[in-house]
Amino acid sequence: MIIHKERLKIETVFIEQFLKRGQLGGVWSLDLEPIMELPPNGYLTSFYSGNVSSDRLNRMLQFIEEHHVNAAPEKVFMLEQTADAHRYLESSLSFGKTVIML
Repeated sequence: MIIHKERLKIETVFIEQFLKRGQLGGVWSLDLEPIMELPPNGYLTSFYSGNVSSDRLNRMLQFIEEHHVNAAPEKVFMLEQTADAHRYLESSLSFGKTVIML
């Protein structure tokens, strides 16, 4: 699948804005409206893990250890390689978790 330059530009702006926000950045507002910036047929995803039960997490880790579950990411990219990561995810080559390191 081809990634369009405009889509990468928008995704890069989102990444830059979000990295400068929240607890680490000390800023609690966005300078953009993510929903309004989405291109046609685009989507926005999120993940929240602020209320994880330590008991459930420990049981999951115990299961992974007992059953030798390979929980390693399949592929790791550096932040500067975000465009490559997107190309990889949208290709037929990706399988499993992909991580972008800061």
